[in-house]
Amino acid sequence: QGYCYFQLARYYDALSSYDKAIELQDSIAELHFNRGLTQKKLNLNVEAIQSFNFVIRLNPDYKDIYIHLGEALESIDDFAQAQKIYKHALKYDPNNLEVYALILSTFDNLNDENPNQSYIEDALKIDPEFEPALIAKAEILRRQGDFEKSSYICNHLINKKSKYTTRSYSMISRSKKFTDPSDELIEKIKVSLK
Repeated sequence: QGYCYFQLARYYDALSSYDKAIELQDSIAELHFNRGLTQKKLNLNVEAIQSFNFVIRLNPDYKDIYIHLGEALESIDDFAQAQKIYKHALKYDPNNLEVYALILSTFDNLNDENPNQSYIEDALKIDPEFEPALIAKAEILRRQGDFEKSSYICNHLINKKSKYTTRSYSMISRSKKFTDPSDELIEKIKVSLK
């Protein structure tokens, strides 16, 4: 019943059904998982975290839980714990680029000046064109002062019409001095912001 209500986007009804099911049998990991998904839909993220943690206590190998738990943690701005959870998820699915993207996004949210570059390199081994890893690598190179390599990656993303085009332009603009107000890069940045 809870599953049917969830599919109909009747999330409060779904939650009520899952609560009743758990009252009857609280040792089934899938019930707590589904309740957590429903709570996430209702933005009850603290409660969702509790449900997901209960799943892990019941079954630590329930690998589908970790991305959802990490996202719920991010929703309450606990990016450090979310990052730990995402890294743990890789143990179950080491080639999952979605997980790598989530890890790399937490580096940004934590304003990590020295992120663990092994995650970037590992993701690029799986897919050399994986854009979240490319933009993260360009950012690290820019911070290290290697503006040429950073700009090369950014221009590559721009030429691909990547979703990181605006960010790539921003990164290039921080890697050079502007002396001419008619610099064509300024116009390109304006166009990318439209």
